[in-house]
Amino acid sequence: THYYEVSSSRELAARLGMSVRHLDAMFKEQYRMTPMQYLTEVRIGVAKKLLRETDKDIASICFEIGYESLATFYRTFKSVAQMSPNQYRQRGESG
Repeated sequence: THYYEVSSSRELAARLGMSVRHLDAMFKEQYRMTPMQYLTEVRIGVAKKLLRETDKDIASICFEIGYESLATFYRTFKSVAQMSPNQYRQRGESG
């Protein structure tokens, strides 16, 4: 529920009182991905929903879901969705 507040594995591990290595190992054992990979999936999923269902501009969506850089958001979105946020919105992709 606080996906937009976490910026790194180190920060998340500190909040939970454990090492990054231990957190990653425990999380990977349960979910087959690191916490940051999971966080990326959650953020991009929310971005896709906002792109489909709102007319918010892409920069607003970027910062709303927790990215501090528009360039990082674009790069990550394109890596996950295989298209830019603009292309996704124009195509009306459903996920």
